[in-house]
Amino acid sequence: MSFGISRVVYVNDQLITATGFQIGDVSRLSPAQANLLAQQLASMTGQAVQRGPGNRVDPTALTVPFATYIQNTLNNQNLRVETVIQAATNGMSVLKDLNFQSVINDALIGAFGIR
Repeated sequence: MSFGISRVVYVNDQLITATGFQIGDVSRLSPAQANLLAQQLASMTGQAVQRGPGNRVDPTALTVPFATYIQNTLNNQNLRVETVIQAATNGMSVLKDLNFQSVINDALIGAFGIR
């Protein structure tokens, strides 16, 4: 299974900021790699996108990982935030196993009948 998250912020169709991470194969992640990943995720801070005068963000709010704060005091601005979560798995073997079990169950029921 692979997993990733990405977040982008656009103002007036111009990319302002992008953050994210991707884990290639979760099943092959060693304990040391998992610890390193946890440390990296914990050290990530939030981000603030500010447009116009008079914007202010409490610095403690930026300690939340992956938090995005958008402040805008300008008129007629097109603000867009996209968060994409990517998860993929090779579930074909699970489906094959389920199908095999279903076939066996059907064959046993057909052979012995329901009593």
